Amino acid sequence: MKFNKMTFFVIVFSTLPFLFKSTALGQGKLKAYLQMDKAGWKIGMNPTQEGFHKDREDGIFKGFDMVWKQKENLYVVKILKKTSDKKYELFSWLTDRNGIKISETYTDIGDFQEGLAEVSYSDKCQSCFPDRYDFVDINQASHGFIDETGREVVKLQYRRIATKFYEGKAAVGYWPNSIFFVNKQGDPLFNKKFKDAGPFISGLADVITLDGNENYIDAKGNLLIPKVLSFIRPYEKGVIRAYKTLQNKIGFWDDKNENLISPQYDDFSYEIWPGKILVKQSNKFGFIDCKSGKLLIPVNYDDVRTARSDKFIWMKANKEWYKIDVHHQVNAKITAKDIKTIDENLLIFSVNDKWGLVNNKGKILRNTEFDYIEPQFVESRTVVIKKNKYGYINSSGRLIIPAIYDKISHFSNGQVQGLKGNYVYYLNDHNNILSRSLSSSMIMMIFYCSGGAIILIGALLLFKNKV
Repeated sequence: MKFNKMTFFVIVFSTLPFLFKSTALGQGKLKAYLQMDKAGWKIGMNPTQEGFHKDREDGIFKGFDMVWKQKENLYVVKILKKTSDKKYELFSWLTDRNGIKISETYTDIGDFQEGLAEVSYSDKCQSCFPDRYDFVDINQASHGFIDETGREVVKLQYRRIATKFYEGKAAVGYWPNSIFFVNKQGDPLFNKKFKDAGPFISGLADVITLDGNENYIDAKGNLLIPKVLSFIRPYEKGVIRAYKTLQNKIGFWDDKNENLISPQYDDFSYEIWPGKILVKQSNKFGFIDCKSGKLLIPVNYDDVRTARSDKFIWMKANKEWYKIDVHHQVNAKITAKDIKTIDENLLIFSVNDKWGLVNNKGKILRNTEFDYIEPQFVESRTVVIKKNKYGYINSSGRLIIPAIYDKISHFSNGQVQGLKGNYVYYLNDHNNILSRSLSSSMIMMIFYCSGGAIILIGALLLFKNKV
């Protein structure tokens, strides 16, 4: 298509509203971003923007901006003092339940863990979040730990505290990206440094090595991957932990990292059925309990499908799909090559590459006559396809719009549009034609065949003369 000057002006003017709208939208996003960034810098440094928290407001505790109860007779209290129009300084110390001060004054004190709490001297508070605080991260050598008597037990000398104390160890650092572990006396452990580290839980800590790789260390500081194992699932409290050997076999540890299930599975998933772990062995599937490791469903099934419900699961053996409940009992079955769950009550199923609709009790609602059924209902209806034509069935399996349309829209307010040949039909869910109109492609064809192009050129010339 050849563009002349008039065509260019028409295109430009027709797109101006869109361009202005896009520009305004872009400016709005930029403004929001700058505001967000500005607020981000204030987080922690100005707790009035985030709200205060008080575990007690009686007696002397009324005079503090923040009060965090640690034990029955131990509190972290904080006062925020304004030093200029836009700057605040935070002061924090320990008190007993009578408000009597039992520690020095620090910039910030964190929550106690294993009898120790992080403290810091600095000119900015970065741990005053209303939903508690875990650590302070400021590039000053002014972080350490105190005990519940207020005594400094780990010297304030670190730029960063990466974790609180867990199992007698905490991750600290003099410099960013150079983290190491110390004991409760502040003595360095393991003679190893990391880019980052997490807490010790059940004898293991997740770390990021200086080369950027994720790994785990044991209580002696030994790196487990890849020298011993190729994979460890991150810890979840009360859930057995999966690991993979160098021979690519999956085993499970208990919550003390003691071997519970020897390496024997080829794959696993925690995500299929809450409280249970899907395991795969020699292309067969079963389930084990997520806490005890007990085998709940034998590893005898060929395939598995979620039921979009915590109450049951669908598993296949030979040509049968079995509905297995939380007591691991079969209470329904479907004969099918494949199934796909729509919701807790409905499924589509296939036999000889044709699809039908069935409920979760195994009752067939629509026989397998369609090439495909969309496994998603909108307004209790879904699209069916047969010989490249589209229609609709409802959740009872009744054919409400026959599969005769070249294209079909989604239902909206009980109505749908179907394209057939040169016409667009407007239908309700009783298949009644509400109206009919020419399709856009047909209108364009008539337009061009009837000299529409000449009419358009004449209009453009008229516009040019007026300008």
